[in-house]
Amino acid sequence: MKNFSIAIFTVLALISVFALIKYKNPKTVISCWGDSLTSGTAKGVSTPYPKALQGLVLKGLDIRSVTNNGIEGMTSTQIASKFGAKPPLLSVAGGSIPSSGKVAIESTAYSNLSSKSNYGRLKYWGSLAGVPGTLSVGWNEKAPDLAGETTFKREKSGAAVTTPSDTPFIIAQSGWTNSVVVIWSGRNDILSKFTNETIIENIGLMVDSLKGNDHFVVIGVTDAIFEPADGAEFKQIVALNQQLAAKYPGHWIDIRAALVDAYSPASPNDVAAFKSGKIPPSLLIDGLHLNDAGNRIVASTVYDFIKKKGW
Repeated sequence: MKNFSIAIFTVLALISVFALIKYKNPKTVISCWGDSLTSGTAKGVSTPYPKALQGLVLKGLDIRSVTNNGIEGMTSTQIASKFGAKPPLLSVAGGSIPSSGKVAIESTAYSNLSSKSNYGRLKYWGSLAGVPGTLSVGWNEKAPDLAGETTFKREKSGAAVTTPSDTPFIIAQSGWTNSVVVIWSGRNDILSKFTNETIIENIGLMVDSLKGNDHFVVIGVTDAIFEPADGAEFKQIVALNQQLAAKYPGHWIDIRAALVDAYSPASPNDVAAFKSGKIPPSLLIDGLHLNDAGNRIVASTVYDFIKKKGW
């Protein structure tokens, strides 16, 4: 019995070594980026798709980790900024970073690192005018598309640094540009009535910042129950997905199609949704966000895509 246990342990060890060799750096992480559809913070969701994806990865004897970088309420602009692909332009109070402590940010241009939802204070590590430090961004209740109270705190004391208006804050990308990157961006832009051009531009900035890493996936934007098939929002989503599919052949997942096809023939509401080309209600938890069953479909679709690519 002892020899049998040793043999089993040896086999498992060899499998782990094989997995380590197969998925050695720099692609040892699957990095998921997006809004609440990625973060899974909608009430009633227990298994966001990155968590379900991690389960499939482990089940497939793959030692890689899956990171969830989704933040509820973020637009494609904010997601691109968080990724480090679209640096916000900051104006510092008094035009100077003090020798120590934090300083207020008076205005943010081009982009921001806030969220449309009350996510508390969000903190980002990076540099401003060459000074390493932490940017702390609050929620703007009156204007959710804009940043709330924002401060910058330098890492170490030093000489005060003059900071012109509209100085970019450079996110420290922490190596995620060398991972397998999954981008699911744009759903909140539809709600905010932003253009498809804006969404496509922001996703393009994220892809460009990968600097030659072609291990990335772009997931299509989903529709909501309250967006009828003959409505402007639904038509915008369909057009957007067609544009993204054309721009990223070989890197595109039509997740709407996968979800639409997963309707239940026993459910009249699902059948009606299927006939309209819409996501079935049985996969939605609040008319917009996917429930756990829907998230499992997203996870399995992403996992199968990555496996077929050999990533």
